[in-house]
Amino acid sequence: MTAEIAGHFRALIGAEYVIENAAEREYYSTDISGGGDAIAALVLQPGTVDDLAACAREAAALGPAMIARGGGLSYSKGYVPARAETIIFDMRRLDRIIEIDAAKMSVTVEAGCTWSNLHDALAERNLRTPFFGPLSGIQATIGGSASQNAAFFGSANYGTMRDSVIGLEIVAADGM
Repeated sequence: MTAEIAGHFRALIGAEYVIENAAEREYYSTDISGGGDAIAALVLQPGTVDDLAACAREAAALGPAMIARGGGLSYSKGYVPARAETIIFDMRRLDRIIEIDAAKMSVTVEAGCTWSNLHDALAERNLRTPFFGPLSGIQATIGGSASQNAAFFGSANYGTMRDSVIGLEIVAADGM
């Protein structure tokens, strides 16, 4: 990907959140099971949903494949690029807990929120979710778990990740 194209994203989210370095791109292009056929051309780390949408719109106009990456703990190669003309969206800066509603027994979080952070916030209120995280550990993100329909802690009694989700708000590939 050319420096000019990377410049579009630097202008949108800041240079420090546009990863162009080859070694870092290679790291983000692998999961626990290893690498794939290609290394992503860029890795973007949007910090807000609006930043994510703006970057997705820009990427859609430019034409590369787009992949969302959570905590980087997948075993399934779900975010490993198949071709070099790929932009990876590292979702970990979208890590906010938006709302904990004890009365409705629901939480609203951003995709990059870790299970560990949600657990700690709920524990302060003596609460927890039925499904409370995958085998991949405390750095696993809730969005990554949703994308993989994760199973593990709590699954025998309460089902997989899917069974604990009430709804999703998704930024589509066109940024909408």
